[in-house]
Amino acid sequence: MNRYLIIVLLFLATHVFAQQNSYNKSDKKIDLFSKFDERLTFGLSDSEIKLFFKDALRLNNLNFEEEGYRYFLSVSHGWKKNKNGPYKVNNFKGLLIDAESNGIIAEFSVSKTNEIDKSINDIIKNLLILNEKLSVEKKFLDISDHFKKMEMKMWDSSRPDSHAPSSLLADHTHSRGGFMFGYKYSSSRNNKIFQGSERVTKEIIFSNYYNAFNTSTFYTHTLEFMYGISDDLTIFSKIDYMDKEIEYSDILSKKSKYSSRGFSDLNIQFLYNFINKNWVKSHTNIGVDIPLGNTNNMMSLPYNMLLGKGHFNSILGFTSFFQFPIISAGIQPLIRFPLNKNTSEFSYGKSYNLYYWLSLKLNKVVSLSYSQSFVVENSIIGENSFLVKENNMNFDFQNTGYKIFNNSLGINLSPRKGSFKNFRFAAEYFIPIYQSFNGFQSRELNDFVITLQISPGGHMGH
Repeated sequence: MNRYLIIVLLFLATHVFAQQNSYNKSDKKIDLFSKFDERLTFGLSDSEIKLFFKDALRLNNLNFEEEGYRYFLSVSHGWKKNKNGPYKVNNFKGLLIDAESNGIIAEFSVSKTNEIDKSINDIIKNLLILNEKLSVEKKFLDISDHFKKMEMKMWDSSRPDSHAPSSLLADHTHSRGGFMFGYKYSSSRNNKIFQGSERVTKEIIFSNYYNAFNTSTFYTHTLEFMYGISDDLTIFSKIDYMDKEIEYSDILSKKSKYSSRGFSDLNIQFLYNFINKNWVKSHTNIGVDIPLGNTNNMMSLPYNMLLGKGHFNSILGFTSFFQFPIISAGIQPLIRFPLNKNTSEFSYGKSYNLYYWLSLKLNKVVSLSYSQSFVVENSIIGENSFLVKENNMNFDFQNTGYKIFNNSLGINLSPRKGSFKNFRFAAEYFIPIYQSFNGFQSRELNDFVITLQISPGGHMGH
């Protein structure tokens, strides 16, 4: 079993901290930790380049055996796609292991080679040269210790805290060909009216408008999709299905309701990795909101009941993610601003969102998170001339825009085995710290968000 674990984890290895004899030449590297007996037998892990290694062993007068070997070469490899042809192996990493003690004797790697057979032969030949120069036998590395050091250095995408809390979008990238489907559900139920940061009574509303806010219920179902165009570029898209309802009453307690249901605007973002290290990843969030939402009732609905903005909106920002042995952290600042006006001659204002979080890995499956977010949304630019402002506080464009400072608690679950091993489950609950609204507004926050995501190819590469 140790052999197969090594094969899987090996591809992510970088180097080992130890005293060693080393060989470095352009794209080739060997670290020898202990002397080995060239007269004994060698075995090989199964791979597409196994035959090349068998030939190299025989060319260098080493004995290969399928079973009963003393030393084992555990090798993993990667591919590069040719412009006019299929994928071709152009890199590999490997360990030379003492099969009796499971000690690591040597580590080697080759990157970006066009002649895989010659590169493998060069590795075997120089491994023998290093072994001959090693006059004093040194203690080889213990496998478990080796991988503990690897885990401290390498990015682990299978960890539950390798994703941001539930409410965040476009928080990670995928390697080439990797994809993800996701579903989010959020709800907000409100029954309070604010002016600035203070709660106000209906009597104050009736002194300005004919109708006052009673309650609102907003449900949002989000479908999201990600696809790795290349190892560094991922495309993200999402669309919301919204179900909104608001109840008002006049001074005689006569009630009226507004409701709207349907798809919102389509959001597309391009996520480009500009930092991709062992403990930190950063990518761009550059995109646009495409006005596909239903705007048939735009002229008669309150501003906060519209399904789509009716105009293009740009998105600029980035996401940085930091991973340490048992904790992770991240930050995502975003700016959204309108590119045009809608058919009713107004546009939603600029918005600024700063979101940062800290996650604690409880075990291999569960992590907990604490996050804070600061959101500033400017007032609507222009106004809908079909709405009579005096009828309803939400018909007045001056009652738009806000500043909100939130904190939230979240949980992420990433099963590593069984039927749900490629799924991620997450939930997040928001608790406001500070909120200030322009004019009179009902509180509109996503109080609770749950997420289900699936990556059919597994967690690797994102």
